Amino acid sequence: MDYKAFYKSLWARMSQTKSGESEDYEQISGMLSGFEAAINRSTAGALIPRDQWLNSLCVAASFTATGFAWSAPSVARQANGWIAAIAAQLGITDSTGSVKVSAELFRSICTISVLPYFSAKAESAQDTYVLMGNDNRKDVGRGSDDHKWRDHPQCIATFQWALEHLVDSDVITVISIILPVTLALVDDYSIMAKIRGLRLAILLMEKVGAEFLRKTGIAGILEKSIDGCLVFRSDEGQLGIDLLSAGFKAAIQVARIQYDHSDDMRYTARWWALTEKAIANDLYVSDNVAAIEVLCRQIAPLCKALGPAIARYLRPLVGVLTKGLHSPVYLSSNLCRLHVVVLEQLQALIEVCPQRIHAYCRDVVAAMAYSWVGTQKESSAGVGGGAFEELRGKIIAVLDSLRSACPEETRQATMQLAKSRPAAFADWEKYFH
Repeated sequence: MDYKAFYKSLWARMSQTKSGESEDYEQISGMLSGFEAAINRSTAGALIPRDQWLNSLCVAASFTATGFAWSAPSVARQANGWIAAIAAQLGITDSTGSVKVSAELFRSICTISVLPYFSAKAESAQDTYVLMGNDNRKDVGRGSDDHKWRDHPQCIATFQWALEHLVDSDVITVISIILPVTLALVDDYSIMAKIRGLRLAILLMEKVGAEFLRKTGIAGILEKSIDGCLVFRSDEGQLGIDLLSAGFKAAIQVARIQYDHSDDMRYTARWWALTEKAIANDLYVSDNVAAIEVLCRQIAPLCKALGPAIARYLRPLVGVLTKGLHSPVYLSSNLCRLHVVVLEQLQALIEVCPQRIHAYCRDVVAAMAYSWVGTQKESSAGVGGGAFEELRGKIIAVLDSLRSACPEETRQATMQLAKSRPAAFADWEKYFH
């Protein structure tokens, strides 16, 4: 068998694969299955040189990643079987059978299948000019528009697999490889590239100590790039939602690393800035239920970081959350989940601003009343039962928190509802009296 030709044809096949085409999946799965059987034979394994095993690993690793055109459960299963056979030959498994990538192996993988697609060629580089300060000085650098990785996404998939399996203690050793690739993706104009880059950045921050990222300035570099990803793109469909989710997750994570002391003025300023970005996105999410849910989920982490200081934005935050409750919960399970998420965020907001929430008590109670009434209607979408029970429990919990924070305002609001619609709010009146 001509192994080199096999690797080359399979690697090239990935660039041509179209998402959702079952014929592509079946052909790739068949190729992987046949090769796995071949390398599991001891005679075949003994004849294959180490460099070919590495080539094989790079190709197999790329098939395990999700979110690519060739991604499918059947392909991933075959690829993982292939990797297990290769790992046994290379001796890169631990006592539990898990694959562990060392710094040396990571370099080899990137040299073979990643860096050739990211490294700019000198002859294609062009001068780039960046204004520095107010005196119009220019910083001249060498840049390149030669981004071959765009046409070969399999190199990103291989890089992702290698980073996921890289031993945590070895990450610092190869940070000079990891950071440029990650930033190239985060800073790219393509929304899909940004999402992949953000996920790599999150993975990097999870694997490396906060002190190292802070002291080396890497956290600051990541923060600047991530900030460009915190705007919802309504015209991008699900990708816009994924970008919003990954962007805020990365931004919150890097803020926790970069600003570790709450008495630092920069700490509050940074978390206020993230709060402003969350509020600003409320304009763009419009009636996109999934995007609203992602946006609302950011409020509890912001409350945890800022504490009472988040009261500066209490009015707009209450507006963002109560708007989420003014949707007919009985129409879909997604809306029901959104209501539950909103109530969880309201709970967090009340807990950190108990002395200020009284000004918005009526607004919060009115929004929860709309949600409560929705749970009493028959759902044509099959929503109800346990989901509605959970939602009603969340509403009662928030009412209880409001009663502790502003008892008189909460009592007046609930009594008014109970008088106007006694059948609908009998449970509220019973709970409070």
